[in-house]
Amino acid sequence: MPRAKNGAVEIEYESFGDGPETILLVNGLGSQMTRWPADFCNKLAARGFRVVRYDNRDTGLSTWFKEGDRYILKDMAADGMAVLDALGAALAHIAGVSMGGMIVQRMAIDYPARVLSLTSIMSATSGDVTATPEAMAVITTPPPDPAADFEAYVAHAMKNSRTIGSPAYPWTEEERRGVKYALARS
Repeated sequence: MPRAKNGAVEIEYESFGDGPETILLVNGLGSQMTRWPADFCNKLAARGFRVVRYDNRDTGLSTWFKEGDRYILKDMAADGMAVLDALGAALAHIAGVSMGGMIVQRMAIDYPARVLSLTSIMSATSGDVTATPEAMAVITTPPPDPAADFEAYVAHAMKNSRTIGSPAYPWTEEERRGVKYALARS
């Protein structure tokens, strides 16, 4: 897959379709680009869009930082712009989920002339997020080492998704396969 560069940071991305308008999809904390399902991306592409998803830094196949290295949402917004630059896209519709919603809001603040529209999904306007203790626990607790206990790793990922997801859409074996695929991918 192609990579965009933002200084020393390399951002892995994937594009679907070749429509005249671009939709940039941005994930949340620790989520690989594959959390935007390929079927979803293809449906948008079938409606005439070029759809782009990417791995945030410290996620998937993009650049990983050393423990203690710091960056902020502004840096992550610049990563998204680097992806658009690599594609030659001057403008884009931007959509982000969770922390990705915060990133796209930062994109709109820092790069307003490049944003056609913004969609922020299950997100907030700042780091002042109020969450249940259960939700905070699953997003702040590191997963078990998959090499030591693969099933514990999968159980942690599924508990995370059940806790922050909608009870109306319970996790299935398909999502379990997605957890396994994400681990194998990166």
